Amino acid sequence: MTREQKIIYLAGLFDGEGCVGLYNTRTKIDRRAAHYQLLVRVTQKVPYAVEMLLEVFGGRVYTLSDVGPSKPGPYFSWRAVGQKAENALRELLPYLMEKKSQAELAIEFQEFRREQNIASKTRTSGNQRLTTQELDLRDEYVNKMKALKQNKFGLDYFASTSGNQ
Repeated sequence: MTREQKIIYLAGLFDGEGCVGLYNTRTKIDRRAAHYQLLVRVTQKVPYAVEMLLEVFGGRVYTLSDVGPSKPGPYFSWRAVGQKAENALRELLPYLMEKKSQAELAIEFQEFRREQNIASKTRTSGNQRLTTQELDLRDEYVNKMKALKQNKFGLDYFASTSGNQ
């Protein structure tokens, strides 16, 4: 299987089973110490697809004992964060359908973070913590991602589309 064929296969898998997330990984007690990051993951009952994700994109694979009530494991979870996650999304993007808008927003967030990091390094005060304005902008990305993940189709969607096949 060529790399492109693997990416096409993995894009379909990621569309159905993947997760794109923007997270603040630090405590909210000291907001200025916040650390926002992009994380992508796929969790499966069998290891084959997650091993392929690891082979193609890097990252890490974790074994989970369970993923919820009445769902005994083991489960295999591939995860990539930051730059590796962005690189994976960039390669998957042309073939994504369901998660395309989430991937585009995540890539935009990573680009925005890089620009902010460059700007903060040029500050003369030596303070590397994020400003309130920078934190607010990052929170906007997190909220946009949450909105994209909301169910857009109500129960009436299927009733209105049935018979249109």
